[in-house]
Amino acid sequence: MKVLKQFKKVLALGAACSLIGATIFGAHAITLADYPAPFITDGTPKDNLVLVVGDDATASDVVSMGNIISSLQQLAVKEEEIQSLKPKKAKIEGDYVEIGSPTNLLEINETIGEIRSSISEFDLGFLKGGSISTNRGVTKYAQYIQFNDSSTDTSKKVIFTEDNFDNVGDFLYFASGEQIFDWTLQFEEGLQSATSNTNSSTAQLNHLIDREINILGTPYTVVDAIVDTSVANGRVRITLLGGQTYGQLGENQEETFNYGDETYKVQIM
Repeated sequence: MKVLKQFKKVLALGAACSLIGATIFGAHAITLADYPAPFITDGTPKDNLVLVVGDDATASDVVSMGNIISSLQQLAVKEEEIQSLKPKKAKIEGDYVEIGSPTNLLEINETIGEIRSSISEFDLGFLKGGSISTNRGVTKYAQYIQFNDSSTDTSKKVIFTEDNFDNVGDFLYFASGEQIFDWTLQFEEGLQSATSNTNSSTAQLNHLIDREINILGTPYTVVDAIVDTSVANGRVRITLLGGQTYGQLGENQEETFNYGDETYKVQIM
């Protein structure tokens, strides 16, 4: 090796180059086979390592010293274990659904809607539908989530970028104020109710009052249902009440409610 030969020459010319702070000759002989020791240990140069060229050094000696410095710099390498950059799989609790599949993954510049257009009760338990019974019959209802985006959307897709915290990677990006999905609760045809007029343009749907509807896994009770007949084909407005317990009492009626571990007796005077 050319560098080692030059290094040997420099060591031989004690007047031309002296290594201060490094023991070349001592109780233990140091040979070129030990190079870069004793000048570098575990990739770290000695604190007192100095290379000196004498006044009478030739140009070749100066060049040789430069080669030695370059060699020592290249060998002054300390290896450290780098943690894997492979992302850890997130721990998911509760009800969830995977958007992609082994044969159709959600990739860069793809929107959710391109991979999966909708999610139903067969995918997420809290989207379970049900039925509502009135004096006119039983009508089923279903609820689902739809992703109405497409490849032309500028957001709502996976992009490779830098986030606000200087993290670089692939992110599912939604612009501020962007609608992510549509949630729909849809009744089958045939839901009917008797009505009573509240004024000339609205009427109450009597048979829907006190009926229970399950929305996103939570039961709600219909406390008011109004149809606006002044709008073409009518427009229905339903008021729902949800919570731990629900009851409807009239004057002088009494009922017991359980809330948590406590029992409450309620009476309308």
